[in-house]
Amino acid sequence: SKNPVSLRQAYVDSKDWETEVPKDPRAPKRVPAPERFYALQVQDEPRFDNLSKKDRQRAIKDEYDSLSPEQREKLHAQHHEARVRHARELQEYNAGAREEFRSREPTVERAWS
Repeated sequence: SKNPVSLRQAYVDSKDWETEVPKDPRAPKRVPAPERFYALQVQDEPRFDNLSKKDRQRAIKDEYDSLSPEQREKLHAQHHEARVRHARELQEYNAGAREEFRSREPTVERAWS
């Protein structure tokens, strides 16, 4: 069996860090799932203040699972609207800003330098 350090170094050496393209900070962000929309709405409520992060996530998930179909439908509608907006923003981004970002010189350096 190989030494774990040498395996890690082999992985690092196999990556082509010189040509890795950085992500454009102006690119549209991914659309959260309907469950995430619910979590973002309720996570800051005072009833979750005394819970650890793991317990808070579990409590929010349990609440989401117990939502009525009408409440879930509202979250799915928000998700759909966000997907439509994201598709429009992505199309606009791909039309102009992306090419402008790609035309710049790459500035990524080796990760282990």
